[in-house]
Amino acid sequence: MSRRHLFIDGSSLFGGLDELLGVGVLVDFVVVYDELAEQYPCEGVYFYGTYLQVGKHPRKRVEAQRYFFNSAKRHPGVTFHQGSYSSVGKEKGIDVQMAVDIAIGAVKDRYDEVLVCSGDADLFYGYRIATEAGKPVILVTIPTRRPHRIPEYVTEEIRLSIKTPAGVRRGGLHNTIKK
Repeated sequence: MSRRHLFIDGSSLFGGLDELLGVGVLVDFVVVYDELAEQYPCEGVYFYGTYLQVGKHPRKRVEAQRYFFNSAKRHPGVTFHQGSYSSVGKEKGIDVQMAVDIAIGAVKDRYDEVLVCSGDADLFYGYRIATEAGKPVILVTIPTRRPHRIPEYVTEEIRLSIKTPAGVRRGGLHNTIKK
């Protein structure tokens, strides 16, 4: 097995699952992760997310996100990075931290290839640095959180197809080779 690390934009992943499955559906991160890990075992898993603010979102959404994030925190192989909100209620620091961690991991040779679960274009520069350091970048997407444009720095895309409520049942992986 190559040294493979997985970086997850937990806020984006939860948001996409919430859109696909409906507000308040409880999703256990372990079920979603285990499906990916069957085909792509990872020695490092890094989860980045900011808990929704109570009172600014529907209670069911806040509870479902808390359940999802806490299930990621409990997973023994996951390093959890918690973000915060600015004074105007915007999530702060998570995208930058994730992009920097991807780039630093590549240039310090901490992994051989990197999987990134995010549809956020803010991370593209981190992908570029990893690619320039000779590390393949594999993008893991779900239908509601896929970038409009896949950057040239991505060598492969894995599409998680979540078809059933809560990811409690397997939806299946679909690989799309870009290069």
